[in-house]
Amino acid sequence: MERCIRNFVTAAVLGLLFVSGCQSVSIDRPQALGLHAWKTDGGSPQRDRFSSSELTPPLELAWEYNASAGFGPGSPLILGDQVIVGTRKGEVHAIDWTSGERSGYKPFNEAIEGSPVLAGNTLYVTSAWGRKVLMAYDVTRSTVRWSVRGVPIEVPVVDVGETVVAVDVESHVRAYNKQTGTEIWHFDMETRGAVKSAPVLLDHTRMVIATDTGHILMLDAARGEPLWRLDLDAPVYSSSAVSDGVIVIPTTRGRLIALRAERGTKSWEFALGREDARFSGVAIGDGRVFVGATDQRIRAIDLETGKQIWETELDGVVSAPPQIAGAHVYVGTLGSQVVALDRASGAKVWSAELKGRVKSAMAVMDDALIVLSEPRYVTKFVRTTEVEDEEK
Repeated sequence: MERCIRNFVTAAVLGLLFVSGCQSVSIDRPQALGLHAWKTDGGSPQRDRFSSSELTPPLELAWEYNASAGFGPGSPLILGDQVIVGTRKGEVHAIDWTSGERSGYKPFNEAIEGSPVLAGNTLYVTSAWGRKVLMAYDVTRSTVRWSVRGVPIEVPVVDVGETVVAVDVESHVRAYNKQTGTEIWHFDMETRGAVKSAPVLLDHTRMVIATDTGHILMLDAARGEPLWRLDLDAPVYSSSAVSDGVIVIPTTRGRLIALRAERGTKSWEFALGREDARFSGVAIGDGRVFVGATDQRIRAIDLETGKQIWETELDGVVSAPPQIAGAHVYVGTLGSQVVALDRASGAKVWSAELKGRVKSAMAVMDDALIVLSEPRYVTKFVRTTEVEDEEK
């Protein structure tokens, strides 16, 4: 039997402590993380994938971790001195931020497709396969507090007040009490479509859900009541995002659609002119939408008008959403590259080869970028020492 390893890593500012064993992930005082954490897919429930961190390229490889299985489309989490990833093998891995060594591990024995979500002292893990489709894992006690059986869930939960809201593949929406797992309300979207795209939260209660048949629902997530509905007549598989009251939704029919959040009216539509094209998830920052596509291009589009500002051709299809970091946009491709673009012009400024294709979202914290790539790798890139010395 592999010997259990306990690592104590103390963060002076955050007061964070992880204790890890062969089959546990534990966090002491998770509330102390504050805003210095990446607690959900995209960094926020708005999924804007925007970070103000000035992660200036060139970057260099810090470490690479073998997670033993692949990942879903969502991003890893960054919690203090740890990177947290869920795998399609049903495992949650905690990776030491500095060394890249495994510092915690918990097998849930179910396939994890959507990113885990940290809310308070609980990590909420959804399952795309198996009997238990939602598990609440207490990270201070290293125990499963409660679990739910039902229809598989392929997207992350949304943290709404005293509840977490989960959407299954049959478009049933349910709110559960965070502490007990008791179902608070249930809403059926009454559509044959499945939910493959992570829901987004506009404010404290309004949540947008998109199905793979193009049905869009704005829901009052506090009461489980619909506010408006819309049929886009185009499948939605990739992550939407919201900013400044505008919801930007990528489709698989070569159409990128922006809706006004208040009533669901169309603000604009950007079309590639070919229905076989498929947009990636989107990132939004400072009035610009950044989105990739199967035509091997990434584009910057004005959030207000829907007009293209620039486009850049890359070496492969862009399936995963871009990630904004300060003055740059980072993009992963199916050509097994990660590329940094100038956010203003779209010019390529840096790239690195990976061991596999990028089909998952990234995460950024301070001076580092975390990339998930096929078939099972977690890679950390950091600013090069030369750049840091020049800035000093």
